[in-house]
Amino acid sequence: MLGKTRSSSSQTLVDVKGEIRAAIADPQLGHDGFETSKVMALIAILLKQQPDLSKNTIPSRKKLIRLMRTCYQFVIKNQAGAEVVWFVDMKKTGRVGKGKAPTKPDVTIWCSDRDFVALAAGEANPQKLYAAGRIKVKGNLDRALKVEHIISHEREKIKLAGEAMSSSAKPRPEGNNFTVSTKDFDRQSKL
Repeated sequence: MLGKTRSSSSQTLVDVKGEIRAAIADPQLGHDGFETSKVMALIAILLKQQPDLSKNTIPSRKKLIRLMRTCYQFVIKNQAGAEVVWFVDMKKTGRVGKGKAPTKPDVTIWCSDRDFVALAAGEANPQKLYAAGRIKVKGNLDRALKVEHIISHEREKIKLAGEAMSSSAKPRPEGNNFTVSTKDFDRQSKL
């Protein structure tokens, strides 16, 4: 049941969609034509949230920083061939942004927009993508695999990100509507 008020321990669907829209609209996170924007927005939201200690489902920012101690840089390429760089600083600040990392990244990951969203949605295996050469990693591979701690939390919110954008956004003339499932990518490319 969806409530209209926000309790201290949980968010309503409306609140989550609103936060997602706001985060994607932030020029430091969102980028037109990249589904990865939604994942980065969700990571930023996750890192801002205070954990619900009774449910113990979301680790605190401090706990994640202690666990990961890594600065990640992601070089993401979309279907049009454009590249955008994002960073997730889990070494010091627990901050997400677009552009080069504020400190030297410990791990740089190159992959397609589609593969990154599939990883975040749990539809792809990172080891298989790496073995197939669809993900390239510079830096410590063990630390690269720890990125799963932040991109896999609350995967259902990734689906909400797609719903938030599709229910509020008008279709764009260039066809860059936000989608979530990698299955939708295949369907869009055939249109």
